[in-house]
Amino acid sequence: MFGHWTCSACGRESIPEQDTLCPRCGDPRAIPQPAADQYQQVAWRCMSCGARNSMQDTICTSCNIDPDDEVEWKPNRLAGFSGLKRFQKVLLIGAGVLVCLFLYWIWSLRVHGVTGKVSAQNWSHTVHLYRWQPVQTGDWAPLPIRDEEVLPVAGKGGAGRIEVTKCYQKHSHYEQYQCGYRTEFYNEKCDYHRRQNNPNCTELKTREVPKYCDRSIKAEWCDYNTQDWVRDETRTQTATGTDAATMRWPEVESQGDLEKIEKVGHWSVEVSYRHRGQSQTHRVSLRKPEQFDRWPLGGAVIVRVENRGTVRSVRPK
Repeated sequence: MFGHWTCSACGRESIPEQDTLCPRCGDPRAIPQPAADQYQQVAWRCMSCGARNSMQDTICTSCNIDPDDEVEWKPNRLAGFSGLKRFQKVLLIGAGVLVCLFLYWIWSLRVHGVTGKVSAQNWSHTVHLYRWQPVQTGDWAPLPIRDEEVLPVAGKGGAGRIEVTKCYQKHSHYEQYQCGYRTEFYNEKCDYHRRQNNPNCTELKTREVPKYCDRSIKAEWCDYNTQDWVRDETRTQTATGTDAATMRWPEVESQGDLEKIEKVGHWSVEVSYRHRGQSQTHRVSLRKPEQFDRWPLGGAVIVRVENRGTVRSVRPK
């Protein structure tokens, strides 16, 4: 019976548990010995690697060292972590790596100013010549009605007549439309009574939602003949240089009202500086050629650069 014991010497039964001696013969209560498999749960720690072993193991299951051998014990490099589990070690190492990466990121974004100079002035001037001539093109209907051609004057203006050659249906765009329903899976919290035992309880459910497809939409397209400005690549010229003193435009002349000139220019300067003991260059774009006066050749500049080498800004000194 629970809470009582039986004397092994005289057989007296129902002795209260708090009595350690038999009231009949005075024999002490026998203490049961643990089973053999209980000893297997008792572990011993290897002095070399810190691994835990059961009492039935005669050598370490991790480093194969006999604890009774007279050897020079070499503590593990991670002896300080021997009391931690493997996932704790990985967590600590990962946290250390993240801290190092964060500190490196903070350091790389720090900006400091260095002194440099203008090493080159780059310019590129391109002149395109356009000619008013017949073209074949197309557009979506309806087209504007223009029966007469308006010629340009001194290379400006002009409106070509529109002579439609053919119209037909052509793909314009795609539009979506509902083409049925589809089954969607989603998670929903369990009812109140089930959440009492498991606050995070969810149930996988399904529902029908509209399904959409794409279809091609066509519209009327018309091909027509007209007149327009067309660039003549054979008359295009480009001039470049690395010194603003030699800056010029190529000489291209238009002939009559049916030709016109278009000029396109690009201007920039190159600055040279030293960062972390190495020579570096950086290009600065200019909006107009007059800005070369602020960036003379050999002029000093201040370059604000990050530790990782990215240039934040450049200004004349």
